[in-house]
Amino acid sequence: MGLTLQLSDHILRVNLGQRGNDMTDLLDNPEQLPQRVLDLLDQFERESESGDSYAAARRLSQALARLGYSVDYGLDGVLYDLVDTNSE
Repeated sequence: MGLTLQLSDHILRVNLGQRGNDMTDLLDNPEQLPQRVLDLLDQFERESESGDSYAAARRLSQALARLGYSVDYGLDGVLYDLVDTNSE
């Protein structure tokens, strides 16, 4: 599925592809996460409460990538779509 927005002379195309049925957002299912990932998420919570949540999300994303996970986040530092990239 795609979405095209035209703003004046600029065109923005956004791919709104759907995740497959096997791609569960692990943020909604923390019981499926290993302790080391839970520890990183706890650290992220502490860092984002005391500072720049976007920078904390970027650091978390990098740390999770080293463990075989990926997470998306917005400019506000809100996390979404945590997935195990080893199981893809």
